[in-house]
Amino acid sequence: MKTYEETTEWLFEQFPSYQNQGAGAYKPDLHTISKLLKALGNPHSGLQCIHVAGTNGKGSTSHMIASILMELGYKVGVFSSPHLKDFRERIRINGSMIPQTAVVNWVNHKLPTLNLDYSPSFFELSFAIAVDYFNEQNCDFCILEAGMGGRLDATNIISPLVSVITNIGLDHKQFLGNTRKEIAREKAGIIKPGVPVVIYEKDEETQEVFESVAKEKNSTIYWVQQGVSYKTDLPGIFQQANAATAVATILELEKVNSITSAQKAIQQGLQKVKINTSFQGRMEKLSDAPQTFLDGAHNIEGIKALLENFQDLKDTSLHIIYGASNDKELENIFTLFPENSYLYFTSFANPRSFLVEELQERSEHLLQKRTFFSNPLEALKSAQTTAKEKDTILIFGSLFLVSDFF
Repeated sequence: MKTYEETTEWLFEQFPSYQNQGAGAYKPDLHTISKLLKALGNPHSGLQCIHVAGTNGKGSTSHMIASILMELGYKVGVFSSPHLKDFRERIRINGSMIPQTAVVNWVNHKLPTLNLDYSPSFFELSFAIAVDYFNEQNCDFCILEAGMGGRLDATNIISPLVSVITNIGLDHKQFLGNTRKEIAREKAGIIKPGVPVVIYEKDEETQEVFESVAKEKNSTIYWVQQGVSYKTDLPGIFQQANAATAVATILELEKVNSITSAQKAIQQGLQKVKINTSFQGRMEKLSDAPQTFLDGAHNIEGIKALLENFQDLKDTSLHIIYGASNDKELENIFTLFPENSYLYFTSFANPRSFLVEELQERSEHLLQKRTFFSNPLEALKSAQTTAKEKDTILIFGSLFLVSDFF
């Protein structure tokens, strides 16, 4: 029998992973996941699920929903991606990762019995392991985060109690479309017949798309009430939108499932997201003097929202440690960096990282002071040496970059 380390290494080698390979591993088709789950006895069919899609905020919103349900006393499974360090982060019940033995037994004993005559992607296989495990452990609710898009995402095989769409941004355009309207149509693919959908962002460009699909599916849209303030242990102005979306989802769940949510449980759930779910990597504070944060923001909308938290720094400097996957539109992202900031460009361990040489070439036009590092930890060491105690160091650009600090 393989060890856990050998098993996960084999999974990455055997099945194409978007986390490592990028576009070549993306499989926009529900046929394979349908066959795979059928071979397992359709473990997803008996689960009570909340399906979460969107360009940004999926992870935070999913874990907020889970935390509130946990405060209500439910056993909650969460499937999310990507992982930072350990494959098991993708599959948790009440904040605890799936045991190593469960992964090893599934891959070494259950997988061979399925007699697969096709090759699922790493994401499809991960999702299959998750729903099989959640079903086996008798979870009361499962929060399933879509990987990319929605309509053809493997997670869209489920029939949820509530669908959730956080927002629409211009990310993964090579797969989902070149306009927010086209991308919204892909995300709207998670709207199911007769199933309510909670949507945070309401604007002219995407509203028509959502309303058209919802009408076609006889689904009711709940537009999230904006401007309400919530206390949460996840820092950042942008988390207010995610908190509002999570609360709206719980209220919809009351209607379709007859759960009784107490205001106290909602408040405690939002304030104990990290404790309850072990969620990491979102504007997470590493240290003080200088205060140092890291965040998984990677696209224009996410980075803009992150930087809003640091626009009022007075008499202090912002030191940005930035690395990105090689499919990002650097020119547009660079325009977001404050003019008086210090920039530390770095590559990271994931094979999809932009190389330092590419970052140097693509950033030549920038006026900010730039330095370059092949190792994120070296970049941090340099920033800590340069920054004054009252300055701020901000690490972002990819969850893969964030993972190098754990």
